[in-house]
Amino acid sequence: MKSKRILTLAILMLAVVLIGFFPKQANIAKADVVTSDIDKIAGYSYDLSYILKDAGFETTNGKTVKYRLSQLSDGTAVTEGDTNVKGSSFETAGSTIEFKREGVYSFDVYTGETTLEASFKVTVVSSDSIDETSISYNTNADLIGAVQTAVDDHAKTLKVGDSFSFTNAGVMTALEKVVVSKYFPYSALTKNYYYSNSQSSSYTNTTSSKFTLSKAGTYSFYVLVTDECNNKVTTDDLVEGPGGWYAKDSDGNRVGDVIIPIYTFTVEEITAPVITVAASEAGFLNLEYTVNSFTIDAEDYQSEYTLYYSEELFDKDDESYENDTAYMNAVLAHSTTVDVTDELFDKDEVSFTPDKKGYYYVLVRAVDSANMSEQAMSRAISVQREYTTVSIEREFVKNNLVSVISLSVALLCLVGLIVLILIKPKDYNVELEVKNRK
Repeated sequence: MKSKRILTLAILMLAVVLIGFFPKQANIAKADVVTSDIDKIAGYSYDLSYILKDAGFETTNGKTVKYRLSQLSDGTAVTEGDTNVKGSSFETAGSTIEFKREGVYSFDVYTGETTLEASFKVTVVSSDSIDETSISYNTNADLIGAVQTAVDDHAKTLKVGDSFSFTNAGVMTALEKVVVSKYFPYSALTKNYYYSNSQSSSYTNTTSSKFTLSKAGTYSFYVLVTDECNNKVTTDDLVEGPGGWYAKDSDGNRVGDVIIPIYTFTVEEITAPVITVAASEAGFLNLEYTVNSFTIDAEDYQSEYTLYYSEELFDKDDESYENDTAYMNAVLAHSTTVDVTDELFDKDEVSFTPDKKGYYYVLVRAVDSANMSEQAMSRAISVQREYTTVSIEREFVKNNLVSVISLSVALLCLVGLIVLILIKPKDYNVELEVKNRK
């Protein structure tokens, strides 16, 4: 009995060893067949991930993809490995695929190298055979709702003055599932965005990826696309209605369901005007002073100026002031501070002419179109001197009489010398009479 057990154990061990020497066979379990229509054009380079996404795969990670031409454009079947037909044999796909000819291509997707996971077919046509009907909008309620949710999530972080971005990750991902092209990925389509706010009478068109939220209120937008074969979607024969653009009957009334969706969002958070205060130059008594120390950052705003005079100097940058409001209150609360706006300030020129020594302070209040306001006070404008015109005394001769006389004498001498040099002396002929002595 013992020897029989030993023999059985030996046989099992031998079987294990022998199995290890047999080659491993590929797992050829029946693969899933993708039945959805997948259409592409010849001569265009596609990312493999885009092809697989159309076939229902979320990722290419861990996948091996092989493909071949299995049917000609005239419907003739192509046998695998047919030496008379180029591309009839399976080849492993790289990161991109370019279909060299029209027809039907068969794809096999493997998990790893050996396990056949799924098969699908791609119909390839000429670019000349496609038109704008190849572009459509998926109006599935869930997909439209996903876009609207992404838009709302993006908008709730924005305020007036910010930009709404169509390339926001959530918005773009949701739009990609709504705007459908049979032949091109969403990223390859040219987008034209049309937007408006509740105060606009028409839409503004932009190919930019964002637009500025200039006012508070409700905004609407929709997207029109053009593919790389210049097929484009328009609203020319459509009519606007609730939630989007519709087909219209002969009387211009909308019929059917939404063809091109319109999305809306509301901007409620508003930023008040921002006022920056620069240094103030000194002023002079009786000389007009133009106030230019304020920079106001706001949309569609109005400003109001108030001029104060005080005998006291307040330093806006003094660390004892907790903030600008504390500085402002200190100026206004001082016993010598007086409102002199009506007497001195020119609101049209934003200027004033100081009439006494001391310190002047200008308070500005800016109110925008949304009735949001902000105020700020200038640094002290010091006026300690009277403006006077300095005239230059022109009495050179009086103050330099000796020098002028000396220079004049020297000039006269020089002139005389020149005259003596230039005048030629007269030539006198003298005849001498010589008398002979006897």
